[in-house]
Amino acid sequence: MQAQVEVSQGAATRTGAPYPTKFRLRHSRTKSGCLMCRRRKKKCDETRPHCSSCLKSKVPCEWPETTSAGVQDQRQAQTQGYTPKSAQYGLSNRQNANPLTLVSPSFKYGNPAYDLTCDSSRLLQHYVTETAAILATGTPIVNPFLTCVVPKACWDPTLMHIVLALSGAHLSYKLPSGDDATRVEASMRKHYLQVIRSVQNTIAVADFKNTDTISPLLLTLAFLCHYEVLAGSPTSALSMHLAALSQLFHRLSESHRAKAPSPNDPTDETVALSLEVLLYLAFSNVILPSHAFNSPNAVPDQVANSCCLLSQTLSSNGAIFAGCRGLFELIPVAKSLHTWRLAEEQAGIGAPGTEFEAALDDLSGRISGWTLEGDEILQPPSEPTSVNHDRLVEHEQQAMAAECLRHGLHIYTLVAPLGSSPPSPSVRRSVESHVAAVVELSERLEGLPASSNTLWAIVVAGSCLEDEGWRRELAAGLVNSRFQMRHLSLIKVALEKLWEDDDPRAWGPHGLEFVMRKHGLSISIL
Repeated sequence: MQAQVEVSQGAATRTGAPYPTKFRLRHSRTKSGCLMCRRRKKKCDETRPHCSSCLKSKVPCEWPETTSAGVQDQRQAQTQGYTPKSAQYGLSNRQNANPLTLVSPSFKYGNPAYDLTCDSSRLLQHYVTETAAILATGTPIVNPFLTCVVPKACWDPTLMHIVLALSGAHLSYKLPSGDDATRVEASMRKHYLQVIRSVQNTIAVADFKNTDTISPLLLTLAFLCHYEVLAGSPTSALSMHLAALSQLFHRLSESHRAKAPSPNDPTDETVALSLEVLLYLAFSNVILPSHAFNSPNAVPDQVANSCCLLSQTLSSNGAIFAGCRGLFELIPVAKSLHTWRLAEEQAGIGAPGTEFEAALDDLSGRISGWTLEGDEILQPPSEPTSVNHDRLVEHEQQAMAAECLRHGLHIYTLVAPLGSSPPSPSVRRSVESHVAAVVELSERLEGLPASSNTLWAIVVAGSCLEDEGWRRELAAGLVNSRFQMRHLSLIKVALEKLWEDDDPRAWGPHGLEFVMRKHGLSISIL
């Protein structure tokens, strides 16, 4: 009786639930569920890579680091940007590859860090299906603008914002005028402003001697350069970003933290891609007026140092240069000859000096003697397979693009001795054959991926065009090309101003500089 009273009193004072009325099986609590379900205290069915609970709740499904080898490779690919061999082989099938598989589930299912606009998913899809392919030259088996950038962007909000802003700059120009294009452009600007704020905050507290800190910033600045071109921003904005990017590489080389290249090292891939963007844009935009773009005076020494780093970090011939880096490196050399000749004129030297002539002959020989990387594959393959045939066709297209660049360099070299003088009839005749070659090659390359890095040569040749039919074709080609980018329409306007100008100085690449200063035009070459 006393025991019954004690039990009754205990039951009366208990505030919690009553004693269980049925027995449960004794088993240990599972610890193999996803991290998100553990944090949310939800039951996990342990379905990889996305459990049903996370899919239903539309939240990122994350798993512990201690996973099986196959899942660990996938996790590493998402968090570090490293692409396992299986994924690389999957991407090699360019007809069937789906770039959206590179997108992390954290973006697919609504990571708040990226939900700045309702058009974010649309912009990301446009980037992985169109913009990334255009940024690369040719059709590389592994496009770093996808395999390197997209996985990193899914875990780096700043990089994701600039990727979306870049995609918006491309898409907003392609769309017809209307509410849709206006909405995309507004979304683009919101992402861009977010990037600027984030970069400013990062620079304020960053340790620039730490490669891990600099690496993401390098890629973000490289994409900012691309954005300024596609958005049609003043050339000074591009110059500012390139100068900052160059300074970061200078500090990176000073810190002696540049490691030997490794195919499994994501930092080297990031550094290599960022450096290639810097070099390509710096070399290609040397043609612009010096008051708007400070290359070749602000960047050359650091770019030269960066070239050494580039040869160590690039495991292939480059996603942008596509084997033509040696030709692009000669562009600032040709520009320096023109600057040299202007200095001689100011010193009262009427004709080019012997040293100038020797330097000119040396440059001409280097241009003529240059060979495309990988020419050995032009030999007929021993086994005529579809893979060998595709490689042969692609290399032939790259060879045509290289010849287009070579002829553009010959034009640039031939006009360097003119200084500020108008061209003589003999110079015009010498240039005419190279212009015709560029026109023919550009027509054959029209619509092909290998033409992505030929814009500099086309602009140089276009500045020397005298045939009205060729002028109309070039103007139409710039607007209606497969690229559909805003900066091409700006280049068209600049060339048309050049062709309409009756001033004898308004001819050739340096005449284009003259006309741009005259009309206050701003263009950039990508």
